Amino acid sequence: MPNFAELYLVAERAEFYSLRVNGQPADWIPGQSWPDHHNGAADIRPFLRPGGNTVTLTADRFDVLLEVEPVYLRGSFSVRASGGTWLVEPPFPIVVGSWTGQGYPFYPGAFRYSYSVAVPEQAASVHAVLPTAFEATGCAIYVDGRRVGLIGVDDGGRADLSPYLKAGTHDVAIRVCGGLKNLLGPHHDPDRSRRTAWPNMWRKAPKFGRPAAESYDLIAYGLGDHVRFEAVLNS
Repeated sequence: MPNFAELYLVAERAEFYSLRVNGQPADWIPGQSWPDHHNGAADIRPFLRPGGNTVTLTADRFDVLLEVEPVYLRGSFSVRASGGTWLVEPPFPIVVGSWTGQGYPFYPGAFRYSYSVAVPEQAASVHAVLPTAFEATGCAIYVDGRRVGLIGVDDGGRADLSPYLKAGTHDVAIRVCGGLKNLLGPHHDPDRSRRTAWPNMWRKAPKFGRPAAESYDLIAYGLGDHVRFEAVLNS
């Protein structure tokens, strides 16, 4: 079994349930909640085995709060579609390209793309330019560790960094933020609007059970290519 640094199972209304993983009892961690305070988490690493694993939630009584909701895995790992199902594997570094094809199809957070930028003495201005192919809910710019602004579609994918990039070499990072669509869904109806969500969107389910992993509707968050840095030189 791969040695995961972190791997938690998250379930809604965890306080109502006893948890077993492959038949072994697992304890909920006090004070752990994600992504909201109704959820609880348990470290399930000691109970996992290669191949398929079984998670069982048991409540000792009926309660109207115990509607069946998704459970989540959270931690340091990657996810890959294979043969119609999802495989959990050790993590690996992200590069340019969609996160969905690099092991992070459901990741709702952000990645930083870091660059070393050399600015010549004769530079009159320096702009950061996003690639044509990028998908994000927001992009923040950091120069030498300090957040200096945002860049996005409304800016034409360009940001003027001249006030922050004097002559010399600087560390510039673009923090690309994903979104909750890939985490929460809906995953099974690509014909509906992809950047809005309301309760009725989850009413339509596939006719023949869960679709193949390769058929999930996911937004390709990430940068399709490297950020460019354009300098205009004094004549």
